[in-house]
Amino acid sequence: MFAVSHTEVGERDDADFKVRVLLVDDQLIIVEAVRRMLAGHPDIEFHSVTDPLAAQAAARTVRPTVILQDLVMQGSDGFQLIQAYKDDETLRAVPVIVLSA
Repeated sequence: MFAVSHTEVGERDDADFKVRVLLVDDQLIIVEAVRRMLAGHPDIEFHSVTDPLAAQAAARTVRPTVILQDLVMQGSDGFQLIQAYKDDETLRAVPVIVLSA
């Protein structure tokens, strides 16, 4: 699942700006660890999705500032998912940081 808190661009001022992080990882322990690391930062809005097949749709909804993504997930090739972001006009400029063991 992913949580959505959304403000239209142009409706916020710089004082209200938050970095929106989308974590794509099928391991709940990783999701929880990253959530805890970012929880103390009021300027970071954390979202996660554990189903890699839902990642692109989640990214379109969340409109992340950055995507943190695992490469090895059940039923998905992380490299193909990154290419899907780059092929998507609404997501191609979003930086992707790869997290992988």
